[in-house]
Amino acid sequence: MERFTSDARISSIDRSQATDHLVPNGKLGDSFTRDRGIQLDGWDQQGRLYYAVGLFEGEGANTKIRKIQPLLAARVAYRLLDREPLAGHPLNVHLGGAFAIRWADDLDLSRCCPGKPQRRALSSFDGQDIRWNMEFAADWGRSSFRSEYFYTRFDFRNAATSDFSADGWYVQVAQYVVGETVQVVAKWEGFNPNRSVSDKNGIVWTTLGMTYFLDGHRAKVMANYVFKQEEANSFHNDTFLIQAQYFF
Repeated sequence: MERFTSDARISSIDRSQATDHLVPNGKLGDSFTRDRGIQLDGWDQQGRLYYAVGLFEGEGANTKIRKIQPLLAARVAYRLLDREPLAGHPLNVHLGGAFAIRWADDLDLSRCCPGKPQRRALSSFDGQDIRWNMEFAADWGRSSFRSEYFYTRFDFRNAATSDFSADGWYVQVAQYVVGETVQVVAKWEGFNPNRSVSDKNGIVWTTLGMTYFLDGHRAKVMANYVFKQEEANSFHNDTFLIQAQYFF
């Protein structure tokens, strides 16, 4: 959900680490999340249930096809629009889930999971890469809530290499405090590139931020402070970010 939210509508400067790393092609070279393949998607007659299923080549866009790495992906989402406002404000709720499986043959997935053991094992991955995701969103008046959970498992065809899994999540709350001109946001997120070990690559970050909108929502200035904490060997690496955007 967060990956497919446009920059014009994202409430924090950066998408969560789990989104960047655990979406199937999110860290596969320059492919972003695009790939070559076929897809069927649509809505039900009431316009509430969305579905999509696709079969893709698996190596990502902007890459030379070496081998077919079949990637099967599916997503379903349901939205509930409250026709009777709650306490004077409409309530919109979104629920969804996604699943993907890829049969890889010598595919470099090392950017997915930081850490020497994971990067080494995934640099020429041969096996099944299985991922699933759950998403929830709610908008009520000037308030919005977003949350997702990601899980990935890497099953190696070579029995000498140990299988492992990764997961991540985020919870985000945003609130307009001055009309629709000033918005504040708080995000809590976690990412674990290898659930079997505890090291500095397992993180929990807290982001506090503010956005000032100009010219409606065509331009905005954002400021975020990120409190960074590692599972092990934590060090001081908090980050302050400022970003200005204009949308044509």
